[in-house]
Amino acid sequence: MFRGYAVSIALILGAVSSCSSDSFSNPGAAGSSHDAGGSGGDAGDGSAGKEAGLDAGGDVKDGAAGSKDAQSEDTGLPDAGPCVTDCERGQPLEGYDRASFDWFKLGAKAAVTFVSNRTGSIKEIGIPWRIDGGYGAGDTGVYSFELQTNGAGDFPSGNALASASNVSPPAAMGGKTDGLITVALSAVVSAGATYHLVVTHTGTDPAQNWSSLNTLMSPIVPWDGARSFGARIAFFDNGVWNPWSSEDNPWNVAMSNSVNGGHVALRIKWADDAVSGDPYAFSAVADPGVIGGTSKIGQLIVWNTKPIVIGKFGLAVAKEGTPGDLMWHLEKNGAPEVGTGVLAKASDIKAGSTPTWVTKNFVAPVTLEEGATYRLWFESPDSTAPNRYVVHPVYGPGDDPMWLETGWGGQDSCMIQSSGGAWNQQTAYDLSFSLRTQ
Repeated sequence: MFRGYAVSIALILGAVSSCSSDSFSNPGAAGSSHDAGGSGGDAGDGSAGKEAGLDAGGDVKDGAAGSKDAQSEDTGLPDAGPCVTDCERGQPLEGYDRASFDWFKLGAKAAVTFVSNRTGSIKEIGIPWRIDGGYGAGDTGVYSFELQTNGAGDFPSGNALASASNVSPPAAMGGKTDGLITVALSAVVSAGATYHLVVTHTGTDPAQNWSSLNTLMSPIVPWDGARSFGARIAFFDNGVWNPWSSEDNPWNVAMSNSVNGGHVALRIKWADDAVSGDPYAFSAVADPGVIGGTSKIGQLIVWNTKPIVIGKFGLAVAKEGTPGDLMWHLEKNGAPEVGTGVLAKASDIKAGSTPTWVTKNFVAPVTLEEGATYRLWFESPDSTAPNRYVVHPVYGPGDDPMWLETGWGGQDSCMIQSSGGAWNQQTAYDLSFSLRTQ
């Protein structure tokens, strides 16, 4: 059973803009013409994910796009400033399966914490919620929502800026049983400040009438309000806030609830109808994206923000069996291939289903130019089944355009997939990949 009293999740939020059609002259032929240098290797633990995902042929079964670093309000891409050295500009959020937060049945609270990316008036906040499949019972409960200021330890202060009462999940979810619960809340917030969406079960007999916000298991890292991958779930027990994690989280080696190890997606709608947030609610484990033979995976990058110089890139990737070399390619639309080479060998990837982060340094830094379109993709032409590489892209509800707007690059950038022919754009997914300034 997943345990925890209240949830506190830190997210950096950003607004965005369907995945753009690319017109590269080369649809992704196998092979390598020149190595851009650097060395492949393990850069730390990665992760897998589980909900309905991808098959080797490139068909999407379900999904959504997402965001990880601080976002540009207009593009959904990481802002080119103010960070100067060793900045993360990719989408490195990882996850592993979904987890219910069933402490509501004990009458507990929850709090979703975010760092605002802008100063302005909020009019609506949405978070993933579920009422079926073991995530709820009875009439699913009645809840109050409060937007609170930040207090000691980056937990709620108790000072409410706005509130909504008597919220019924079925009504607030528009009749869905697994989707986004939205609540009207009017408050003015400041850029860079931390806020908490506090949720309290106010109905009768919560042990029999309850439902759950939907969480994504993620790597256990210290919470840092400046980085959304520091997302934290916390629970409130005996008058004290503590971090929270599902005991089934593969990074939770202590199998303790009182550790960082969760992520909750979040969407904010502003008074001017702009949308910001982070849609990564799921990750594909059962049907991962396949790299091997003619199957290729990549990320279409439409860089609609200030130019940035990238010195290193990386990918969270797992292996099955003993595949051949993992190759990388970086292409720019309308230009010769920027670079290609070996990203990693099978020995660089740890065994098991959770990915390893492998990285590569460019021989010469690469400038991502404003308005340009790029394709970063990966292949292993010498690998044959059952030996292959797999990736577990993160995604969220793909039937909500506003939800997709909050992804990495909005709807302009997305994961791409090929089974040997043309690229298929998986508009609701993003790879777990890294672009660093050094």
